[in-house]
Order: sequence, then structure tokens, then C-alpha cells
Amino acid sequence: MHSGFKCDTYFSEVIYYNILKISKIVEQLQKKQREVNDGRRYKSIFWQIFVNEV
Repeated sequence: MHSGFKCDTYFSEVIYYNILKISKIVEQLQKKQREVNDGRRYKSIFWQIFVNEV
């Protein structure tokens, strides 16, 4: 019984760390996506200004 309990805590720790890792990866992906979107927005704004000036 004791070894089973140890096994359970080990697995729950592994699952916990995996969830942390996944959430960190998701966070980084969302941040990258935001940066890409911001870049696109700036480009489109710049392009509109450029076209309007010329």
C-alpha cells in the first residue's frame, strides 16, 4: 500500500509538472502570436499613412 501511495504521488507530480510545462509553452505561443499581430497592425497603419501621404 505504501509503495502504491508513493507511485501515486510520483505520477501526480509528473502530471503537475507537465501541466506547468504545457501552460508555459501555451503562454509563450500566445505572446508570440500577440507580437505577430502587433507587427501586422503596425505595418498596416504604417502602410495606410504611407499610401495617404503619397
